[in-house]
Amino acid sequence: MRIIDEENNKTIKSILIMLTPSEATELASKLKALNPVIGDHLHVNDLEYQREITVAVYTDQNLRFFTEEVNRIIKED
Repeated sequence: MRIIDEENNKTIKSILIMLTPSEATELASKLKALNPVIGDHLHVNDLEYQREITVAVYTDQNLRFFTEEVNRIIKED
């Protein structure tokens, strides 16, 4: 698992995510359709589109789909 602070290009060890019931439902339904073979990822936004959660499943085989910065962080951590 990597939790990446995209604004500072670094990992953090712990995060608390607080979701409304509708946001949790959206996240759960999108996770079921996530396809790691193609480097698929998902986004869940709040109602105002001011906050966003991005989720991806990474494997050694699909890292090529992600940015150089994400690859660097995954490989060095």
